[in-house]
Order: sequence, then C-alpha cells, then structure tokens
Amino acid sequence: MDYRLILFGLSASCTGCQCCASGTECITTSGVVQCLDPCATYTVVNDAWRSTENTDNSILHCDRNIVWSGWYRFYMGQTSARMPEKCVAEQRCGTHAPLWINGAHPVQLNEIVTRNVFGAWSGSCFTFASNTIQIKLCSGYYVYKVQLPISCNLAYCTASCTGCQCCASGTECITTSGVVQCLDPCATYTVVNDAWRSTENTDQTILHCDRNIVWSGWYRFYLGQTSARMPEKCVAEDRCGADVPLWITEPHPVQLNEIVTRTVCNAWSGSCCHFSSHTIQIKVCSGYYVYKLQQPSACWLAYCAEIPPFLVLAQSETSITLQWSATTTSFVLQYNGTETNINAAHGAATVIHTVSSLTAGTIYTFTLYTVIGNVRNSGQQLTAVTAPQNAEGFQKSGQYKSTITLQWNKINDNTSFVLQSDGTETNINPPDGDGPVTHTVSSLIPRTKYTFSLFSVFENIRSSGVQLVAFLEPSYIIRMKLQLNSQTLLSDSEMEDVLVEFLKVHGLSQFSLKVRII
Repeated sequence: MDYRLILFGLSASCTGCQCCASGTECITTSGVVQCLDPCATYTVVNDAWRSTENTDNSILHCDRNIVWSGWYRFYMGQTSARMPEKCVAEQRCGTHAPLWINGAHPVQLNEIVTRNVFGAWSGSCFTFASNTIQIKLCSGYYVYKVQLPISCNLAYCTASCTGCQCCASGTECITTSGVVQCLDPCATYTVVNDAWRSTENTDQTILHCDRNIVWSGWYRFYLGQTSARMPEKCVAEDRCGADVPLWITEPHPVQLNEIVTRTVCNAWSGSCCHFSSHTIQIKVCSGYYVYKLQQPSACWLAYCAEIPPFLVLAQSETSITLQWSATTTSFVLQYNGTETNINAAHGAATVIHTVSSLTAGTIYTFTLYTVIGNVRNSGQQLTAVTAPQNAEGFQKSGQYKSTITLQWNKINDNTSFVLQSDGTETNINPPDGDGPVTHTVSSLIPRTKYTFSLFSVFENIRSSGVQLVAFLEPSYIIRMKLQLNSQTLLSDSEMEDVLVEFLKVHGLSQFSLKVRII
C-alpha cells in the first residue's frame, strides 16, 4: 500500500544548548556546554589601555589576535565600564581604529540587544564595520558577546560609568557647583527672567546681545512670575531688547519628557532668517519647557520670550489642559456646544483649566472669551486633540527563523502606530479593512528576549503606550514529505514507529514527532 505523509512538529529534544531558556545563553565552561545566565558567567576584561581617554600608542593592540568566546564584562580598574555609544577619535584606546557601538545600551533589566560596531579611521567614524555584538543589561552593569574584528589594528574601547559618560535616558550632563552629574533638565535649570526679552518689548534704548553670554546647560524662561517660552513664529526686528530677535522655526515638543532639536532663526533687514541659524534642544516638562541654548552667530541677537495667550499645556486620552493669560478675571470657554464660566485667581498671571470626559483620538475646537462687565470680546480659537487610545490585543502571533510577527487590533483609519524596539522606531500605517494590524520584525537573533513598545498616533500625538516582551525561540521544526510502500494498512502509531526507526538510521535519535496520514 502507498502512503503519502506530511510530518508536522518534528523537533529535536532540548539537550546541550539547543533550547536555552529566556535570559540564558549557550556557554562553555571547563569544556561543558550549558545554558547559563551571562550576567553570572562572564570573563572580565580589565585593560587600562582600552580607555577612551588613552592616547598613548607606543604599544598598539589588536583584538583580532584574541580568541573571543562567550560573554565579557569590561572594567577600568575597580570600576565597571561599558563600550562608548559615540564615535571615538582614532589613535585612542591603545589602537589605531577604536571600536564603538552605533546605538544605545539596553534599558530593560535582562534585556539583550544587538548592536553594530564601527571603527574610526582616516577621518571617518565608520571606516571599519565589524561584526554585530550582543549586549545584556544586568543589575548595575553590562555584559557583551563580542566578535572578532575584521582586521588590525582595531580594539574595543571602554569608558567608565562616572561623570557624564553613562547618563540614563531623560537625563543630561549638567555641571552644578563644579560637579559634573547626570541630571534631569526639568529639575536642574537656570532661570532666565528678563522683562526686555518679551516679544511685546519695542524699547531699543538699551540693546542686548546673547553672544556675550556663556550659555551652558539648560534654561527656563520667565516673564515676571509666569513661565514663558520662545516664540514659534517670526518676530519683527527691533523687538525683544535687540536689533535681531531670535525665534524657533518649528513647534515645541508635546510628549512629556520629550527632547527635540529646533532651528533658531533671526529677523533682520526684512528677512525672518537673515543671519546664520543654529540649533537648540527643547524638553517638555510638567507645564513648562526648558532649553539648551547656544551662542548666536553675531550681535545684536537675543532670544525672545512670550507668554502664549492661549495654548495646550497637556493632553491625555480623556482630557486636555489649557492655559491662557489672565488679562482679566472672568472668562468663558466654549466647546462642543457647551459653555463654562471660569474665574482667574486674584493676582494670577495665567489661568490653567482642564477639560475632562473627552473622547480619545478626537479633534476639539475651543473658543475663549474674556468678559468685562458682562460684555464678551470677539474671542480667540484653539484646536487641540486628545491622545489616542492604546492598541488592544498586542501579542506575538508567530516567528520564523530570525523574525517575530506581532499583531494588534486596528483602532481606525486615522490612527497610525509607532513600534519601538532595540533603540529604533518604526512607523506603521493602519491597514485597509477591519482586520488586525500585523508587523514582522526581522534580523533578530534566536534565544534572545526582545522588548517591544507600541504607541498609537493621532495628529502627531502618541498614546501612553503598551509593552510586550517576546522571546525568539530556536526553531527545530522540520516539515517532510514522504512516500512509503507497505503491504498492510498502518495506523498512525504504527507509522510513527516506522519513522522513528527511519530517522534513527539517519542520525536523529532524540526527537518528538506527530504523524498525520492524509
């Protein structure tokens, strides 16, 4: 009798290093291959010459001469160290071409990421492209699965996590009282409170020039007792206490703790960008902004400040917080066919009001009226959106070799998504129809745990986000088509016995299988 069979689910048994659990790696110790945690089983690398500060090249080192095997932890003396995340100038780290990683270290405990390694030479940070390496975050230190560089003389660099070399996400290198530390700019800034910086100031009796100021660190603008911000539109020349007012060409950041880079332009001789522009950094804090200012290109240029008459201070899925100048004590806020009477506190420079019970991912139009003696002004209008809802059903739906397929529920046609993983972001548009959203992440490494963060995006506003930890399991699944001849009719179990013997003859002595005769 002829049989045509397809075998599903043939898998090798988990011996040696074939099926290491999440968080462990295949490590050989004393000739024994085991699944071990790299955070507990590593080789210490403690070479003073690897320091990014070392410029002594009297003895050149080459890591191609080392047989790298397993995981390593870098030290500098008694201090745990890590590889630099930024380009290191050539002729450092005891070698010609220093090796550095192009990407951030992992931030989730026990997370393993893959990073590209480059070597700086001949004026380029990317002259030598080495193999990728893996990095795992342990409790207070990192371990590295490094690879053999492509040539000599290349060597891995290290930097001790002191001072500002290893600032965590959301912090910046800030010097206070002569001490260099990793600090949050929202909590450590210098106040700039000059009335002459106001966009309303046209007095040119005394001209100011911000090129004469040594700008260092982060700054928060005030006008009187009220927090202020830089204007986002061109300011006419001969304002802000200077000949040439400075303003930013793009909007401020909107996500809490988000840091953006913005171009600063200057108004003079009928042009809004007359002199050479420069960039600054801006971070949004809880209800205000801080700025990492730079020295302007010439005099007489000065940074402007303004108190926006009506702006969005914050937004969530169900609320929008508004702020406006307290030009009087009585206001009416109108939206969605409703009106709310709002009184300003006595002596307050601004009014902050939160509109709640809103719908996620929705555009709202607010109209604000000032009221004096029961008479309203013409009003000013503002359009704002609520953050979209988080995606539901976020899960791992499959894997194949070096890929993981993710799936989640579509929200609507107007809501897109941003997927964060391994230090990168991917923009994903909603699919046509009502089906789920699927996305495949490729170039992954088996036996590695990955952390994915998914944000819904509506009108450039992100949701709070959902997170998923997925493990790319090693694949040992085999699919076989067989045609067998038998004189008698075989059951499924009898066919399994026949195949067991067949596979043992071909070197597969330990496995599990399931037969389905079709």
